[in-house]
Amino acid sequence: MITDNPHNKAFHMRLTQKEYDNLHANAKRAGLPLSTYMRFMMKACQPKEQRPVDWFKFYSQLCRIGNNLNQLTHLAHRTGSVDADMHKQFRDDFDMFIRALMEDMYLPEKLDATRIVKEAKARSRQEQ
Repeated sequence: MITDNPHNKAFHMRLTQKEYDNLHANAKRAGLPLSTYMRFMMKACQPKEQRPVDWFKFYSQLCRIGNNLNQLTHLAHRTGSVDADMHKQFRDDFDMFIRALMEDMYLPEKLDATRIVKEAKARSRQEQ
């Protein structure tokens, strides 16, 4: 069988029961398979947790608000009854809010690798 999957190397790692449970719980909260979660961790990124169902309702409502804002924009241009500069600033602020929301919800956070290594060494010394 021919496969295009570049992930063809494996390694074995021993964990305590607590480490194992935490690893699986973190991967599950992120909504990722364990292997994908580990790849994020190796790249010093912490994937975001999976969004709750209510978040998608919230996002959908924000999209509706944006759509209504677009309709008001067209009406304002046709009738000339809205201050265009003020309206443009409002639109720009709304767009910036949506972008920040999406980044906050989806982009993985960079981890401080130096801090993580120091903490791991300190834990290792405590366990000895």
